[in-house]
Amino acid sequence: MFAASLIMMLGGQANSGFMALWGFLSLILMSFMFFAQLFLLLFGFAGMLFNITALSAQLVSSGAMVPRELLSGFYRHLGDWLPATYAVEGSMNLLFGGSSPAGPAWLLAAFAAGSLALGAVITALRSDTGRTNAPAAETKLA
Repeated sequence: MFAASLIMMLGGQANSGFMALWGFLSLILMSFMFFAQLFLLLFGFAGMLFNITALSAQLVSSGAMVPRELLSGFYRHLGDWLPATYAVEGSMNLLFGGSSPAGPAWLLAAFAAGSLALGAVITALRSDTGRTNAPAAETKLA
């Protein structure tokens, strides 16, 4: 809510209204958190290095710094598989008008749900490997 309020206070235009902007920013936050968490769940502390690489790739391929039309084919295709592309597209549509932000919103929700489900599977597999199937030793009372 703070980011949406700050955008509006600093003169940002939100063609779709404050609540749409707030909801979309919340969806961006959730999808990014769940996506970044995957690397930590998969690789532990070493996952932070993968996370930095993924965040850098998202910055380059999302269209936030350079328009996607000017990127090489590799980065355009990479951006199709990362959530930042849809965050930028939906934000631009919300703030400046254009097509409906519903498409990017659904894709961000899919990224969030997929990342959350994959994280739950990884956590379940890790907790199962920590258990032993050996029966507990019986104690005899003297």
